[in-house]
Amino acid sequence: MNLEPQSSTELLSQLRSLISLRHLVVVQDEDFEMPLEIGKLTCLRTLKFFNVGHENGRRIEELGYLKNLKGEVSIRKLEHVNGKEAAARACLT
Repeated sequence: MNLEPQSSTELLSQLRSLISLRHLVVVQDEDFEMPLEIGKLTCLRTLKFFNVGHENGRRIEELGYLKNLKGEVSIRKLEHVNGKEAAARACLT
């Protein structure tokens, strides 16, 4: 699925129900808010970047549920990570 930064809020809020989605391509935008609860997309293989957010469902821990990701993911807005415990829950290797 290809998303533009101006994609509707409704579309982004419903994205978490597409649990079999494998590829999510978003135009690289520093201000883009990641879809809420992206960690529910457990089949996701392609995600080029992740903008860490403040609210539940957009925190770095969401990445810990995405065990099938391949390749590189650029993680941005690291200033929103609440300590090393939160980063550890992301299970990044």
